[in-house]
Amino acid sequence: MDDYARSLGIRFVDGFTVKEALDMIFEVEERNENDDNPIRAVFVSPPEATVLTDEDSGDEVECEADNLNARQLLSEAEVVRTHRIEEEFVWEENKKRTWIEGQFETTVEDNFPSQVHDFTNKSSSDIFELFFNEEIINFLTSSSNEYPQFINYGNPAITSEEIKVFMAILILSGYNKLPGKRFYWDKNNDMDNELVTNSMRRNRFEQILRFFHCCDNSNPNLNDKMWKLRPLVNMVKKNIHKHYLPEKNLSLDECMVKYFGKHGCKQYIHGKPIRFGYKVWCLNTVDGYLVDFEIYQGKSISSNEIYEKCFGKAAAPLLTMLDFSPKDKQLLPYHLYFDNLFTSLNLLCYLKERGYHATGTIRENRIPKNNILPSNKELKKMIEEFIRVQFAKKMQ
Repeated sequence: MDDYARSLGIRFVDGFTVKEALDMIFEVEERNENDDNPIRAVFVSPPEATVLTDEDSGDEVECEADNLNARQLLSEAEVVRTHRIEEEFVWEENKKRTWIEGQFETTVEDNFPSQVHDFTNKSSSDIFELFFNEEIINFLTSSSNEYPQFINYGNPAITSEEIKVFMAILILSGYNKLPGKRFYWDKNNDMDNELVTNSMRRNRFEQILRFFHCCDNSNPNLNDKMWKLRPLVNMVKKNIHKHYLPEKNLSLDECMVKYFGKHGCKQYIHGKPIRFGYKVWCLNTVDGYLVDFEIYQGKSISSNEIYEKCFGKAAAPLLTMLDFSPKDKQLLPYHLYFDNLFTSLNLLCYLKERGYHATGTIRENRIPKNNILPSNKELKKMIEEFIRVQFAKKMQ
């Protein structure tokens, strides 16, 4: 892999702060001009992990770009343009490739078993318990009892049944929204929720919410900005892999988890439907089964550094996921799909060397200059001409 990395003359351009990135956006908007390389997104690089406070979350109040504090404005930022500067590849002249016009052909034998997930006879709670099983519930229970003792509060004697009820209330509050958590115990007719009030007392819920933990605070990993969630994430991934039935076609894409509280991994992405929250790389099947995922935190601790150097921060998690997939599923010829944020010729070639198929759209600046393809305008004209000819044939 080191020789492969040295053979690619790859350069990355960094060094922006959030303030500088936003100034570039606002300057173009104020001039009302067209930018040849418009900024597609701004990713805020999370700060170093800290154990000085356990107050990771705050009030969920939506804020705008002009309400960011000084620390956020001075943080490092990754600017993503339409032509991604930091991921432009410099190709060696001797790496000339010949483009072939024709139909796609599958050269690897398809050994995938014909099996699908059968959740039709299971309730929603049964499916949930497949992934949040008793092992996770017991772990959350013990961690939530250890944390108050760590801060010299005493043992709250939280039980596993209370953790289940607590999590059920959190899930309910996600779709049955009230102005605040305390309103679920409000006695007014438009607020009171009998399902909640009959399950747990309000003071007990708030006590569990205060002490709810899923890590050992006495042993932090300062290199991992998500260290407080890492044990839970790893256990959930273990259950995801356990119940995953191999499928040939997998897709990789990014998703945003909306969040307006305080956390170092929270991202601001300009022009997106969800602008504030956690960015997560997700590997999914055609039916939407989540095969694997990785929460973006700047420089990922789980991704191989050589992968990031060769293929960029977006594509590196995919290769890491494939590395850590169960051994009996690694040998299957997956067909991977992704968009132009991830696609590059060296990534496609590397996946081919490992025995995978891959399909993705690609940006013009990632095509080697010595392998000329028609431009976007020429391709558009070719498509329009093809449609015109086909329509004329049908009219005859």
